[in-house]
Amino acid sequence: MNKNTDTFWDDWEAVLSNVKVNSYILNSAPNKILKNDKLMLELIAQNSSALQYASDELRGDYDVVLAVVVRTGWALQYASDELRYNYDIVLAAVTQNGYALKYASDELRNNYDIVLAAVTQNGYTLDYASNKLRDNYDIVFAAVVAGGGALQYASGKLRNNKTIVLTAIASDSWAFDFASVELKTTREIVLEVVKYNCLAIYKTSPELQKDPAVIMQILMVSDEIPSKIKYIVYKSPTYIKVAINNPKIANSNFGPGNLKIFKCKVLFQYLPFNIFDTVCVLV
Repeated sequence: MNKNTDTFWDDWEAVLSNVKVNSYILNSAPNKILKNDKLMLELIAQNSSALQYASDELRGDYDVVLAVVVRTGWALQYASDELRYNYDIVLAAVTQNGYALKYASDELRNNYDIVLAAVTQNGYTLDYASNKLRDNYDIVFAAVVAGGGALQYASGKLRNNKTIVLTAIASDSWAFDFASVELKTTREIVLEVVKYNCLAIYKTSPELQKDPAVIMQILMVSDEIPSKIKYIVYKSPTYIKVAINNPKIANSNFGPGNLKIFKCKVLFQYLPFNIFDTVCVLV
């Protein structure tokens, strides 16, 4: 049915079912619907985003908007300016969907409780917090617990905080990318991150890339040997012994159950030193 005809808009059941799927059709709705608050309330009940087509009165109605954001937080963007300054409305919105913080007033994006609720729901919404709260330890800690990558939005000071960075890494190892330069070259931090992501070795200092403890950590728990350290590993019988006895490395190279094939390939193809001596060490 053509949605630009009066026939379609006169079929209220069809309108309700279509709006439920996609409120965009209201772009072509006649004024007899858009200016009828009773009808619009029915449509908003079907699809929260229909609020954007409602009258100023509905978008500024506390009870209407509260009912909407409780179930669809991001619909806060369609509320009146006044309600986007309202503490209770915004708190309800960010509790349901942290990204609603983007549409809150500047004042409320600087409110501790509002921002804490938002980042607890979705850590990445730290991006919309005020600079002051991006520098707040408790706020940032909650954010990186919810999503390690939120570390990128923290202040420089907190991206240099060991506890914050270690917590972020435990949540998402790629958060290491956003740690301070100082912590990226801190042995304790690097030893921790390579437990989860051996490729983090590329982000640290040349000294730590050669550190025996770091290399051993990778060889014991990783499912691959980063090319950055292969030349070191393949020159050391000690490292090779650890690597070829890690089933995950073998499986990633040759498939499950092929540890023996992996050992043979390493021994006879890669090792640039005396094979007999190596075999003696490994056996």
